[in-house]
Amino acid sequence: RRRSSPPRTPAVRGRGRGRGRGRLRVGAAAARWHTLTLTLPLPIPTPNRLLLPSAFAFGADILADYEYAQIGVTAANLNEGEYSFGACIGMMLFDSVLYFLLFLYLDRVLPSKYGARAHPLFCLRPSYWRGGDASHALLRARAPDGDAFEAAPPEVASRESVEVVGLTKVYGSGRMRKVAVDELHLSMYAGQITCLLGHNGAGKTSTIAVLTGLYPPTAGDCVVMGHSITRSAARVYQLMGVCPQHDVLWPGLTVREHLELYATLKGVPPSEVGGEVQASLLDIGLADKEHARARALSGGMKRKLCVGCALIGGSRVALLDEPTSGMDPKSRRSLWALLQRTKKGRVLVLTTHYMDEADLLADRIAVMSAGKLSCLGSSLFLFVDRSYLSSSSYMVSQACCRA
Repeated sequence: RRRSSPPRTPAVRGRGRGRGRGRLRVGAAAARWHTLTLTLPLPIPTPNRLLLPSAFAFGADILADYEYAQIGVTAANLNEGEYSFGACIGMMLFDSVLYFLLFLYLDRVLPSKYGARAHPLFCLRPSYWRGGDASHALLRARAPDGDAFEAAPPEVASRESVEVVGLTKVYGSGRMRKVAVDELHLSMYAGQITCLLGHNGAGKTSTIAVLTGLYPPTAGDCVVMGHSITRSAARVYQLMGVCPQHDVLWPGLTVREHLELYATLKGVPPSEVGGEVQASLLDIGLADKEHARARALSGGMKRKLCVGCALIGGSRVALLDEPTSGMDPKSRRSLWALLQRTKKGRVLVLTTHYMDEADLLADRIAVMSAGKLSCLGSSLFLFVDRSYLSSSSYMVSQACCRA
């Protein structure tokens, strides 16, 4: 025997019909309002006509009227009437400019996953139009106290530098709160390679992320060549090249096209882009792969390309987050030689897990553990006396050696 399906209850049937009738009422009201605004005999546009879809609808209605009369829109009747077809075109152009400016404003003001949110009135501040706030030009990191920290020589301390001043970065809140960087003070000078050494989770990548403006600091600031990353980010980006921990490449672009793109973004004159790209290809050892697409490169070659993109264009600050990961020993040696050749006049910041790499490359080694600076100095200073690497610092170095 065929079972009959149970009938719908009146409550369910009535609720469905009510929802459908509600949608019909909203649609009918919108249609009546649109018809009303189309027939308004006003000499100036109403607020509804400031909307781009409404201006387009008005223009289409006027165009249909002219076509129905077998006249068409011509130069003679373009501006006829209280609200003409020419006024519709002008309003659509005005709306396009208005929407573009609104996009630029909201892109900086609304919160986002990456980057720092600007103040709602940032465009009214004099520092925005001057290109930065000069009050941070002389801001310096506090010299750490203790026998495990070597002070920079006076001739080095007088150079241009990148200053990390009281930097704190906290992720999450409540039970999920994680302090990645805790009150970090660090100075990195031009003409030197500064190495951030530490185990996974020590705070190296978070420090680089705040230095590049990828994440806003919870407290403190980073001053790059006299420009604050929180107040003059646009100026900082003109000085900086970044090689992130993970490859950021376009699979469909070739090696040469990547370098040309980054050289153009960094302001290299068009007449000099070809020479810069060719020199960079020779430096990173990818001259024979210049026409190969990024998707066809090995992991080590991709790292080389990322380093080349960071250094091209004469970047005065280069942040290299584990640049040698995935490279064979020969490629690592060639990259070390490249960094030694290019450190003159620029600040090179390198993060690594390898103690031999830090010992060979770095002029100053900063050992981080649990978001704090454990010891700082040259390799000779740090390894003359093992007591400087005792407790947590020594365990960090041992973990790096095992890695």
